[in-house]
Amino acid sequence: MIYEVEDQIAEYYKKIQFTEEFCGKLREQMLTDIVEQKKQSAKERDDFRRERDRLQNRQKKLMEAYYDSLINKELLQKEQSDLSKQLVDIEAKLTVAEEEYEATERHLMEALELIGNCHKAYKQAPDSVRRTFNQVFFEKIYVSPNREGDTKVVIKADLQEPFQSLTKNQRDFCAVGFSQRHLVGVT
Repeated sequence: MIYEVEDQIAEYYKKIQFTEEFCGKLREQMLTDIVEQKKQSAKERDDFRRERDRLQNRQKKLMEAYYDSLINKELLQKEQSDLSKQLVDIEAKLTVAEEEYEATERHLMEALELIGNCHKAYKQAPDSVRRTFNQVFFEKIYVSPNREGDTKVVIKADLQEPFQSLTKNQRDFCAVGFSQRHLVGVT
C-alpha cells in the first residue's frame, strides 16, 4: 500500500507541473514584478537610511549641546539612550528590508525552477528528499481508497504557497487566452 501511495504522490506532481513556455512567460512577469518590488524596497531602505542619518545627527547635536554646557549629563544620557534604541530599531528594520527582498527574489526563482520540473525531480529524489518535497509543496495530502477492496488509492492535496498561487495563475492565464496546452496535467 505504501508503494502505491508513493506512486500516486509522484503522479500528483504532474498536476502542478507547467510547460516550459508557461514558465518562460511567468519568469518574465516575475522578473518585471521583482524589478518593481526592488524599486519599492529601495525607497523603503532609503527612508530607513534617512531616518538613521537624522538620528545620528541628533546624537551629534546633543553631544555639542553638552560640550557647550547647554544640557546636563543626565539629560544627555537619557536622550542618547533613547536615540540609541531608535537607531538599533532602524538598523534592524533596514536589515530586514534588505534580507526580505533578497529572500523573496531567491524563493520565487527557486519555486519557478521547481515547478517546471517537479515531477522529474521528485521521481529521481531519494526518500528523504521526497519527504522534504512533500513538505515544501503541500500543506496537506489526502489519501483515500479508490473503492472497497481495491488496492489503488486516490491522492488529493492542498498546495503550499507560492505553489497554490502559481497554479491559480496558470489557470487564470488559460482562462484569458493562454492556450490549454500550457497546462501539463493541471485540472
